[in-house]
Amino acid sequence: MTAKRLSATPRISLLTRRFCKRVARRAGFTLVEALIALALLGLVIGLLADTASEYATIILFQEEKDSTAQALAGLEKLTRELETAVVITVPSGGAPTDWVEFEIVDSDSPDRASDPKNWTPWRPSDRVTVSYSLSDGALLRKATKNGVSTQSIVAPKVDGLACKLDADRHLEIQISVLEKRKVVTFSSTAFRWLP
Repeated sequence: MTAKRLSATPRISLLTRRFCKRVARRAGFTLVEALIALALLGLVIGLLADTASEYATIILFQEEKDSTAQALAGLEKLTRELETAVVITVPSGGAPTDWVEFEIVDSDSPDRASDPKNWTPWRPSDRVTVSYSLSDGALLRKATKNGVSTQSIVAPKVDGLACKLDADRHLEIQISVLEKRKVVTFSSTAFRWLP
């Protein structure tokens, strides 16, 4: 039995050497295989880059539409409040400004609910001073009553605000936003007759 084992051992090692030589000759890629792999990799990377670019464009478009919608809502809110204003402060000279200040009647005034017969909108305690201005690319609303102020952002991405009295003494308001790399301006007129 020992003789058989000795004769089998060289045969296995000979087969192993031959197999290793064949594998060693076949190891690696040919030039054609490498070029095909690079072409496929380039195609996949190109498709991924194109998809990412389209996705980024969609996200940017959606953000622009959201900021435009918020600016339009801010313009509508400003116009509504101006039309209910008791007193409007605008600068003289006719040049447009980037702010407007006015007074509105406080709808939550306790005097208005408790004593409606003697209540008048001309009492300073029943008024709220409201101002809209542009600060760091945002449309801000500041409300002050009895010395206490609250400030809120009406529209976060606004490029311009212009308030101007027109010839009929109505207040014209314009809000500008950046949309598709160009500035778009929206206007509204508050139909108030100022003294």
